Amino acid sequence: EYHEDGGTWDQNRCVDVRFKTDSLKWIRTNSLNETVEGKIKKKALDRFICSIAWLAELGVKPPHQESVCLDAGNRELFVFGHTIKWNLEYEESNDRLNTVITAINTFMNECGVDLS
Repeated sequence: EYHEDGGTWDQNRCVDVRFKTDSLKWIRTNSLNETVEGKIKKKALDRFICSIAWLAELGVKPPHQESVCLDAGNRELFVFGHTIKWNLEYEESNDRLNTVITAINTFMNECGVDLS
């Protein structure tokens, strides 16, 4: 699952995306409870899983954001039993977090998930 909100500056923004890997479908729900569905591309899913497979290893701690902006919008990814949170696009020298952010953004783009 992926969650995004607008924080203090865009309080009405809320987007949730559920990825149903068993049926290869995604469902996006916005703050007005409107839903849009689409298909997960198998190759995109394979690439996504391969790029973050290290998160599934026993004892691995998920990456976290070092510097937090309290009123910025938040992003959360729930994967392999971990919750990964961030609110800025990237942090210099936080390679593990940047890898996850790049992977989920690429995956959603390849599957045609529109977050607007």
